[in-house]
Amino acid sequence: MHRKSKLIALPFLLFFWAIVTAVFAADTLLVTKDFDVATLGLYVQYCKEVPPQTDISEIVRLYKANKFQKSTTINPSFGYSHNSIWVCFTLTNPSQAPAQVLLEYDYPLIDDITLFVPNGSHFTEIQTGDRFPFSTRPFPYRSFVFPLELKPGSTTYFLRIRSEGSLVVPLKVWGLKAFEHMRNITLPLIWMHYGLMIALFFYNLFLFISTREKSFLYVSMFIIGVTLFAMANNGLAAQYLWPSSTWWGNICHPFFVFFAMTGILLFTREFLSLRFVLKKLDTFIFLFTCIIIGCLFTPFLLQYYYATQLSVLMAAIASVIIIFVGMIAQVKKIREAIFYNIATFSFVAGVLLIGLRSFGVLSDNFFTAWGYQLGSSAMIVLFSLGIADKVNTWRRDKERALAQLATSEARYRTLVENAHDGIILVQDWKIVFTNSAFARMLGYSVIELEGMQLKHIIAETPLGNEVMVQYQNRLSGRDAKLQYEAQLKRKTGNIIDVLISAQMVLLDGIPTSVAIITDISALKEAYDTIQHQYEEIQSQYEELEAMNEEMVRTHYELTEATHKLEEESERLHATLRSIYDGVVATDLQGNIILANDKAEKLAGTSSNEIIGKPFNSIFTFHYVTTKEEFKNPVNEILRYGELDTSGFALTFQSHDKDVVVELSGAPIYVEGNIIGTVIVMHDITGQYWLEKEIQKISKLESLSILAGGIAHDFNNLLTGIIGNLSILKVKVSDNIHIQNYIQRIENAAQRAADLTKQLLTFSKGGEPIKEVTSLEQIIKDIAHFVLSGSKVRCDFEISPDLWNCEVDVGQISQVFHNLIINAMQSMPKGGIITIRAANYIHDNTEQKPIAPGKYVMIAIKDEGIGIPKENLSRIFDPFFTTKERGSGLGLATSFSIIKRHGGHIEVQSEIGKGSVFIIYLHATEKKENIAKGAKAPFTSPGGRVLLMDDDFTIYEVASHMLDMYGFEVDWVDTGEKAIEKYKESLAKSTPYDVIIMDLTVPGS
Repeated sequence: MHRKSKLIALPFLLFFWAIVTAVFAADTLLVTKDFDVATLGLYVQYCKEVPPQTDISEIVRLYKANKFQKSTTINPSFGYSHNSIWVCFTLTNPSQAPAQVLLEYDYPLIDDITLFVPNGSHFTEIQTGDRFPFSTRPFPYRSFVFPLELKPGSTTYFLRIRSEGSLVVPLKVWGLKAFEHMRNITLPLIWMHYGLMIALFFYNLFLFISTREKSFLYVSMFIIGVTLFAMANNGLAAQYLWPSSTWWGNICHPFFVFFAMTGILLFTREFLSLRFVLKKLDTFIFLFTCIIIGCLFTPFLLQYYYATQLSVLMAAIASVIIIFVGMIAQVKKIREAIFYNIATFSFVAGVLLIGLRSFGVLSDNFFTAWGYQLGSSAMIVLFSLGIADKVNTWRRDKERALAQLATSEARYRTLVENAHDGIILVQDWKIVFTNSAFARMLGYSVIELEGMQLKHIIAETPLGNEVMVQYQNRLSGRDAKLQYEAQLKRKTGNIIDVLISAQMVLLDGIPTSVAIITDISALKEAYDTIQHQYEEIQSQYEELEAMNEEMVRTHYELTEATHKLEEESERLHATLRSIYDGVVATDLQGNIILANDKAEKLAGTSSNEIIGKPFNSIFTFHYVTTKEEFKNPVNEILRYGELDTSGFALTFQSHDKDVVVELSGAPIYVEGNIIGTVIVMHDITGQYWLEKEIQKISKLESLSILAGGIAHDFNNLLTGIIGNLSILKVKVSDNIHIQNYIQRIENAAQRAADLTKQLLTFSKGGEPIKEVTSLEQIIKDIAHFVLSGSKVRCDFEISPDLWNCEVDVGQISQVFHNLIINAMQSMPKGGIITIRAANYIHDNTEQKPIAPGKYVMIAIKDEGIGIPKENLSRIFDPFFTTKERGSGLGLATSFSIIKRHGGHIEVQSEIGKGSVFIIYLHATEKKENIAKGAKAPFTSPGGRVLLMDDDFTIYEVASHMLDMYGFEVDWVDTGEKAIEKYKESLAKSTPYDVIIMDLTVPGS
């Protein structure tokens, strides 16, 4: 035992000692007379990461300054560190006599542990550890034990722990009897464990020597590795195997870890046969095993601090690998996997426990201290059972193979004896075996043939001599035929033809020829017969060949004709596909047998669905004008020999749309007989409605000329009347009675003026004066104005990014005004008008009489009574109305305005559900001019006015009114005179202040 006593000068030690003892009295362990054992973990305080050179006086100062931390675990663990761990604890002896106890530090792998025992004014140091020979220990035991004599009262001890390995503090205080009892129980159990391991080591080693099965060798390596590691881990190796070799005692710990891992990884590859079932995984484990073998040398090259951490880390990785391999083997249904998984789980659990304890994750306890030994014992036993099971499996497989061999031999013998062909074995020119078939083939018994010389059964012919030649070649090692034709001699002397298949083998070391002999005599006779028949067939074949040449020429001509027919058919189909008209062919019953793409589109379905159906059930035509149903075109063609409706238009429903067509057709003749009809449908929908639109515009143009002339003259008359009435009102402003009569006359005249204004707008005289504007506000203002006070509500659906339009605001307002009034009047009991405005791009996908481009679409929808279908084509005609007091100019005027703006208006209506008028106006990218010109103030009367009008009445009214305000009026009746007057005023430097002109003067 190595003891080092050292007196340390501590001037104030005794003074503070009593204070320290009193302060921490609550953390002391009470050692009574009947004391057995206690774990000190919860009674100790510790100070970690203390520099190695720190002495006891500094530690006492730190303890006094409360720098020590109280332990909260039974067995504190601190992982790895280059510094020291200081631990202090207090034992209290309540009796008056000294007490003898043992302090056990149950971790034999610690490098240096020093106990500081207070002795008066100084401390006595007791130093030990695995860096010191076993003989220097204060108590001869596998772990570190310190005998203590407790004086009455409380005594505080300090413990310094230093190690390059894991730092744990498994401290216990034992009574002498309890310690001896514990040792008497645990030591036999430990040696039983190691005895079992040693027995299993020799058991597997002997099995390897006897069977050469590598699994036994590798498991033996693993057993010796884990056994020596366990003995080093619990201190028995230092006590019994190398008590004086402290250097080896330190490095053997990680060395045996790597050695055991090498054994278990090699065992895994061999035991689970990974190179046959999991080749990639086997390669990975082999490479990892090579790394582990390289790590075997790290304890000799690296410091213990790094080598032991590396061993723990690699052991954890190896544990994960063997668990993963076991799971994969279980999935692959490898029989040995069940033993392997149970065994490795036990071992890995122990390895993980010791690894977690080494890094300080788990505290030191029974499971972390002994789990490795228990797991390894269970693992070795299960591995041995697994190997034994594998050996038994081999034995059963061998017995099964022998049984199968016996069965196979019996089957072989049965096959040989019952074979139809003859089988013989020949050794040294003598028949040593023959089957019954060969004996029957030659007329001998089996007994007669066995032992007979080969030459006695060979015919004396060239084919017979071939048997001797081939057998001699085989005996001498020269090339011989595997199969050849020969002749043998029967017992009766008759010669038979045979086919021999022979091969040379070794039986009991003797070259033996195995021959299978087939009697082909019947085949030879059949061959002769077949040859004769062949000659007859050959002559017939030559005759057939001549016939075949004629057929080939005929076939070529038919092929050429078919090819031309296919080309003609393809040209016909290409023509039908490319033409714009719909083409349909029918049989005599009127069923469709052919339809081109255009006809399919008109029918609204594919040709597969209309082929075979009656033509009249797919295409039903009506006259456009009278709506009467047209006769069946097929019957008309069959009756009259042709069909042509180019003089009148027909219509039918296609995709819920009316399609206008012209029909033409003719019969289909084959060899002068009618076999069907062909009908051509020429789609003239666009042309028809375009002509209708042109007719309507032409009618409107004619009416507009008439309306313009009437409206102009009528407007002049009304201007005179209304103007004179205005003057008269000024003259008799004091006579209320006369004023009332004047007002009535003026109201009637104003209604006539409004009608005249519509006629002017309808005529060419109302050409739009366009400006860029947004339609949104115009629509809303007109709707609010018209519907104010009515029972009708208006909902707006106007796109927020609505494009601008370049329109005459007044004329477009009149259109909206007319349409909203009509919608309101169609709902006398009230309802909802929905006005939707959105951007629209026309790309000719829809048939509309407008040019492609950007438009603004305005839809005005009501919930009124609707428009009868027969009136839809007439509602835009001038003077057409269904109202009792309507003028018939509202929609005609709207239509005229929209057309002058280059737009389009259309209507959709259904009786009882309402109508929707849809307007398309050209959109523009120009910006709206927000700024409006300010009105010039009327400052003072007076000035010169040039008035140009062809109606003298207008002149009289206008001049009289202007005279009232102090203006001087010059009147001319033509535009030419107006220009002359204006030039004269400029020449005299007396220009006119105001020029008033009639824009529709005839001839000007």
